[in-house]
Amino acid sequence: MMLLITLLGWVLITYLLAFTLNKIALKDRLPPSIFWAALVLSLGIFLPNIEWVQSADTHFTWLNEKAQQHLTYVDHVAKQTSPQNSYPIDSIVLTLLAVTAIFRLIAVIKRYVQAKQLISTGMPYNKSKLACVVMPSNQSPFVIGINKPTLVLPQYFLHLSKAQQNIILAHEQTHINNRDHWQAWLWLVIVEVCWFNPAIKKLNNLYLNAMEQRCDLQTIAQNKLLKEDYASTLLLSIKLSHQTVSNPFATPFNGQSLSLDNYKRRFDLIIQEPPILVGKAMGVLVTFCIILFFTKSAFAQLQNVQEAWRFPVSNVNISSHYGHIAKVRNLRPHKGLDLVDTKGSAILAAKSGKVIIADATSLSHAYGNVIVIQHANGWQTLYAHLDKINVNKDQWVNQGDVIGKMGDTGKVTGTHLHFELAHNGKTVDPLTYLNEY
Repeated sequence: MMLLITLLGWVLITYLLAFTLNKIALKDRLPPSIFWAALVLSLGIFLPNIEWVQSADTHFTWLNEKAQQHLTYVDHVAKQTSPQNSYPIDSIVLTLLAVTAIFRLIAVIKRYVQAKQLISTGMPYNKSKLACVVMPSNQSPFVIGINKPTLVLPQYFLHLSKAQQNIILAHEQTHINNRDHWQAWLWLVIVEVCWFNPAIKKLNNLYLNAMEQRCDLQTIAQNKLLKEDYASTLLLSIKLSHQTVSNPFATPFNGQSLSLDNYKRRFDLIIQEPPILVGKAMGVLVTFCIILFFTKSAFAQLQNVQEAWRFPVSNVNISSHYGHIAKVRNLRPHKGLDLVDTKGSAILAAKSGKVIIADATSLSHAYGNVIVIQHANGWQTLYAHLDKINVNKDQWVNQGDVIGKMGDTGKVTGTHLHFELAHNGKTVDPLTYLNEY
């Protein structure tokens, strides 16, 4: 269920980023890298949750029998079904998203192959250093291909003046020098993989717009072109190009995906040539970093509520219950559960948390090799008599991670796991919270 919540959070954050950056892009010139940064920033929501885990003041918190705080039983105790009976919603959702993305990528590859086959029928144009072909249609000029890019020219290109042809060729050469056709392909793949997030497509359009703006100004500067000539050639290309099927594999010279506002902004930038202003954009990214931080913290708390306790072993066989009195313990009540299995059986983290003890010396020698994990909201778990410890102090573990192996170290009568659950320093009956068995 957390996967669905995380995906919805990602869509919301990405949409807000795209919306805010679009507002800035209508007034200020932004570098294309800003939109890559925004994309990477939005993916931060998939990083491990930021957990607010209070560390124990001392190792003796676990053994504090005189703690004044008492366990408060809530009316409803969340219980988690066994893995065999659970409904893997997250796995099903992830599988559906992945399968759909694979089919969409296959469709893109097929369209690319068909486009390359169609372009191979074009008439070669040998009056340029670039590999060029002229098609019988009047689409916008564009570059296609990754390793060996080909410039696809429209029929009307042959009827332009030499100066106008040179402007178009220079523009596409700048794209190739910047590896823009590679990045256009990468964005296309990302859009298809993240098909369920429409804000990614919006970021892609913003990136393509910024990429064209950069290419315009670089082409003018590097080739010492007159701004008026460049703008008039662009305007002519817009008029002559038939808005048929836009090419998804590269950025057309006249930017077929641009809106009227984008066109106006592009012409303004060509004439005015303002400097890049990244201050507002960086402020937006920093703000969203803060928002993302608190969002991750909220997700951690939500996950903590949803994540119920699980048994620390796969095969549940209880040999001694909480509160049981026996001579081996000097007639003192048992403070945990004894779970029996074969030596070397995997010991699992009962819940996500931070390892605060992982040795045989911090607690009483009777525990032998012992692990103590600090969980959120004052909860701790203890795993004693281990044959092997697989984690280190201060390590973060997720629920179900293998943290050790069952053994017979310390004061024992046989191989077993001694498992304790404590809240705010006071042990409680684990069966109140663990799965029913």
